[in-house]
Amino acid sequence: LMQAAQIVKVSPLELQIVPNQSAFSSAILQRLMRFDSTMTAQKDQNKIKVTLQRITTQRRDKAAADIKTIASDFANKLKNVRTRYVKLLSGVGADDDFTQQMTIVIDGTLKDFIEAK
Repeated sequence: LMQAAQIVKVSPLELQIVPNQSAFSSAILQRLMRFDSTMTAQKDQNKIKVTLQRITTQRRDKAAADIKTIASDFANKLKNVRTRYVKLLSGVGADDDFTQQMTIVIDGTLKDFIEAK
């Protein structure tokens, strides 16, 4: 969006978007409305005015619950990756010491990946 338009923060809850080319106006407006249906976007000549809703306790709690669900799903997927990796090592006949060393390596890699995300 920043490459296709100039964005100005008019107030804490209002943005003004001025497309670099007037042909981008409709496409930007459509994508904004698809991105978040709770905001109000209006086209005024070649400018788009976006009004955001205040964050209510209910919206904040819903967002927190959604993030918690996504994080939980992600953690379960990582556990499954680790389990499959250990089964793979056992399936190819790796001895216990090697499996333990490689499990430490995969745990470190997964931890680094989680911290990076």
